[in-house]
Amino acid sequence: GAVQLAPGAVLAAGRGLLFWQEPLPPESAFEPAPFAPGVYRLPGGYRVELLLLQGKECEESIKFAQTDKKALNNCADYARITGSLCLRTRRPGDVFRPAGRNVGKTLKKLYNELGVPLAQRSALPLLAAGSQVAWLWGQGFAQGLAPTGATRTLLVVRPEKEHSAEGMA
Repeated sequence: GAVQLAPGAVLAAGRGLLFWQEPLPPESAFEPAPFAPGVYRLPGGYRVELLLLQGKECEESIKFAQTDKKALNNCADYARITGSLCLRTRRPGDVFRPAGRNVGKTLKKLYNELGVPLAQRSALPLLAAGSQVAWLWGQGFAQGLAPTGATRTLLVVRPEKEHSAEGMA
């Protein structure tokens, strides 16, 4: 938890420690962007590349991703995504269903469970359709979106974090 003692002065507790926490600068949040393939450079040193692959590229990427667990986490069957996707940061009420779990969690609960520092939470990029988070920085795609042999259009997210800043990659 954390408590704001004065503007710019936050006392936080985490992992058995009590420490001063720097509040995020206002520019750490970014304007939501409707889904479109491309490269997005975001505040806080985050970079996200979004790709839609079809045909031979789709098949080859699925085969490669099946040999690399981290790559597979960032691939989804585009046809399984319902609603209009938007690249943005978290909002109150956002829910994510981690792959391999059959239960959705609010991002607040999930970030607490994962030990994500409070200062980073509002800057982490995600892809969402309404309040349903389809892809989450550091976690990959939600349960039920993994590509299968029937996948014809593959959505690939390539996240990167600049080395100069801390991040959950």
